[in-house]
Amino acid sequence: MGKYKKSIQKNITVFREKKGMTKADLARACGVSKPTVTNWENGRNSLDADMLFKVAGILDVSADVLAGRIPAGFTYEEPVLLALSRSVDAAFWLRVCWRCVFWPRTCLL
Repeated sequence: MGKYKKSIQKNITVFREKKGMTKADLARACGVSKPTVTNWENGRNSLDADMLFKVAGILDVSADVLAGRIPAGFTYEEPVLLALSRSVDAAFWLRVCWRCVFWPRTCLL
């Protein structure tokens, strides 16, 4: 988790504040102490996988967003679509909807 540690500690603070929660509120929701949340945000302690998913759920973001792997606001389909759009000819891509990519022969267009 080394390269994601800084993103996680920054994003916990950002999304906690965006949601209007205090450190004490987040600590209560996670079942930990306030100093534990402070240590996460300062980078002194790391979250284990279970707690990462729990915190992400409480803050209404995905674990990928919390870890900084994808930007906030992206859906799970968008990173896949971006990767596909870079590898497929643009003229072809414009004729294919995202649903066709994931569920061939189900598009009504």
